[in-house]
Amino acid sequence: MTKKIKSSEVHAYSYIKEQLKILGWDVRNPSKNDDGEVYTQNECLQELRIKACLILDKPENIVKLSENDFWIIEAKPEHSALDTALKEAQDYGDKLNKSNNIKCLIVTGVAGNDEDTYLIKHLYWDGTTYLPITLNGQQPTGLLSKELAQELLRTQNPNIQDIPLYLKKFFFRKQKVLIKYCIMEELILI
Repeated sequence: MTKKIKSSEVHAYSYIKEQLKILGWDVRNPSKNDDGEVYTQNECLQELRIKACLILDKPENIVKLSENDFWIIEAKPEHSALDTALKEAQDYGDKLNKSNNIKCLIVTGVAGNDEDTYLIKHLYWDGTTYLPITLNGQQPTGLLSKELAQELLRTQNPNIQDIPLYLKKFFFRKQKVLIKYCIMEELILI
């Protein structure tokens, strides 16, 4: 019997960053670039308010939603660890939410690898507890676009209903070829 070799969560790092870029985020380090929006691992400790909360902890990514609001993404290499990734993201978020200066409004767990695909779950912090994010009653299965995250901040409600979702660019990989699709006023969950 052949022993199954486990994947490393390192594979998720490039997937997350690539998807965020496709979805409209500026994936450059905000500490080094004024327009940057995505801290990757140790980079988040360059932001002193985050460092004061996390000390030496570092999730895979922290996305800057606004000057004081953040989104934490934690990854694990196996599908079976999705809830663990989400719980760890919540733990990091709880640390930020103890601050009087900054808040973590969205937490995301990503589990998988390039061979097995990726599973994703999101939660929204309402000031008291974390609630599942839903789009027209369904939990999104991909990372959040910049427009969707801005809508969550604007409405302060994790349940987005009956609004036109303009996902301007949607890519998927098939046989190592990127194919671009435009989806207007339609939500497709994959």
